[in-house]
Amino acid sequence: MQAKFFLVPVAAVACAQPALAEDSATFLSVEQAQRVLFPGATFRPDFFDLSEAQFNLIRDTAKITQWVRYIRAWRVSTGGWFLVDHVVGRDDMIKYGIGLTADGQVTGIEILECLPRYDGIRNPAWRRQVAGARRASYNPDAVRSISGATLSSEHVADGVKRVLVTYDLLLKNRR
Repeated sequence: MQAKFFLVPVAAVACAQPALAEDSATFLSVEQAQRVLFPGATFRPDFFDLSEAQFNLIRDTAKITQWVRYIRAWRVSTGGWFLVDHVVGRDDMIKYGIGLTADGQVTGIEILECLPRYDGIRNPAWRRQVAGARRASYNPDAVRSISGATLSSEHVADGVKRVLVTYDLLLKNRR
């Protein structure tokens, strides 16, 4: 048996490469999202790095990937918390803000950055699905996916679960 080698023209390989990824779009700044979720409130940063034990505890309790080893949270003057979280979409990192009441109920989420082609997650009706959620009763699988932005919507829904776990484990008794 004789082996055969095929030469593929460089142009054919180059055409098969994906196009350069588009840039993420910024839809809201952190400050704008804070004003939307907590009108008239003031915010005091309470940032901290996660120890290895805390990182693992969040990941293992939520059963959701923890992407960062720090928490970016602000205490809200009217009570509650505002957090910035990141999840991986299909082709990008999605940055969103989430508001929690003093007892850990979601007041809402705002998408800060994502690829414009997956911005269906910015739809107010879709985002309202998580409003009122609490850790004990929240099921990210019950949040409707968005056609064309399935991974983005599923991962943000999962991220909300992780934030609720983070609140219960690390924030609710934080002084």
